[in-house]
Amino acid sequence: MTRRILSLAVALLLALSACAAIAEDIYPMQDRPTLTLWTTADVDISLFGYSSYNDTPGFKAWQEATGINVKVTEAVDESALLLLLASGDLPDMIRANKGFYSKGFSGMLEDGIAVKLDDLLPEYAPNYWAFLNSDEASLKSALVDIDGKLSHIAFAGNFYPSDSPFRNYAGMIVRKDFMDKLDIESITTVDEFTEYLSRCKSELGVQTPLMSANNMNEYIWNYGYFTSAFGLPCASNYQVNGEFHFGAYEPQFKDYLEYMHQLYVDGLFDPNFAVTDNATAVAAMTNGTSAAISAMVSRFQVITNAATEEGFQLTAIPSLTANEGEKAYMSYATAITGTTFWCFITKKCKDVEAALRFFDYLYTPKGMDLANYGIEGVTYNYDENGNVVLTDFMAHNPDGFAIDPIARSYGLVNWSCIHRRAFSENRFPMQEQRDACVIWADSQYNDYMISYSSIPSDMQAEYTRIWTELQTYLKEHIANFISGTESLDNFDAYIDGLRQLGMDRYIEIMQAAIDPYFD
Repeated sequence: MTRRILSLAVALLLALSACAAIAEDIYPMQDRPTLTLWTTADVDISLFGYSSYNDTPGFKAWQEATGINVKVTEAVDESALLLLLASGDLPDMIRANKGFYSKGFSGMLEDGIAVKLDDLLPEYAPNYWAFLNSDEASLKSALVDIDGKLSHIAFAGNFYPSDSPFRNYAGMIVRKDFMDKLDIESITTVDEFTEYLSRCKSELGVQTPLMSANNMNEYIWNYGYFTSAFGLPCASNYQVNGEFHFGAYEPQFKDYLEYMHQLYVDGLFDPNFAVTDNATAVAAMTNGTSAAISAMVSRFQVITNAATEEGFQLTAIPSLTANEGEKAYMSYATAITGTTFWCFITKKCKDVEAALRFFDYLYTPKGMDLANYGIEGVTYNYDENGNVVLTDFMAHNPDGFAIDPIARSYGLVNWSCIHRRAFSENRFPMQEQRDACVIWADSQYNDYMISYSSIPSDMQAEYTRIWTELQTYLKEHIANFISGTESLDNFDAYIDGLRQLGMDRYIEIMQAAIDPYFD
């Protein structure tokens, strides 16, 4: 597998510059029919006043640059898409979760939901094709397993350079001003973190030192923020030299649960962790009733902007270890390419070449500028050294809008594109945010995370059934163990319950899903 990819890379890199030149010359295309595209709605553009991509400046600029008109239909979730597909009324293009179709990738081909792109990309999407074949990790992340063969079936979700710290945009955030008051210089071990929480409560009167938000608390264990201290990469999916593991099925997970339960008993962890909403969590960090939270890097701005206390300051801490100087197994990191928002072309497409050219544009130099920075003169400019500088409209919006809603309205960062490092650096205006991504990247996540997987089609239905039942069981029991509603004396019974629900079979299926990428 690796030898084949590398040989392709060598051959195609030689043609990269020629391909790019050809692609630039064909825009804008002439006399093309209007194409239709279905996608889930983007909440962020609504935060900037747009209800549809049809109206956003960025999407309009994309159409103007390519000469390809696209009419977008949006819905809240993919259930509407499944009803549309069942009716047989297919759009030309679909932007949806990579694994949205229950019959798998082979089923998508058989049912006409998608066109196989292997033979089409070199000719009609030369920039995307050349980019993929310039980097083995990116190429692997864009391939799916169709009946035992790795193939291209879509334009993959947005890409991050494999060495970019901005892949790591979530982790633990603490009150730096509280650390200073307590004369704590750093927090890298689980004991140091526990001491910080305890002293915040006893010396500073912090009511709930470790706050939770119900859509983020599972990140703490599923992405291994604390688990390394207990000899476990994370509580969810990970691999060791290509062998699949599920952390919450490992014996070390009991030690981790005991730690979280003790935090709960000692009043250091949010007593309402299973239901606390985001607004409550942000308010707690802002008003000083909490001192640490699991959050996305964007929360630095949200929390700091809402704070009124003099000297208020946040900082990130890395995934915790047992001993000083150790490097954690894992932290949160998006894959080289996101697993969501892949762009498929259906067999009902009126003009397949135009559809391919449309998406390929975002991999041309001008397209990458549009995707990342938006519209020159409005959201960005170039300085005398040729560096991108965001305008105040984008970086310091006079009406108080955050960067993300503007970037998604004037740019196309949530589509299949390359997240340039310069964009990420501009995207996070606070130094604390940029530092956080670097701090959170300080783990061995590349050695353990699963960047590539594709459920075999003949296992798709079984996988969905088993995983649905496992998710419900895991969520309930983990919450009960942490709160003490269920004694950890029942841990062996909990493991037996996972086994009875099919965990061993789930592991077999996931092993089959990652095997082609590690051969």
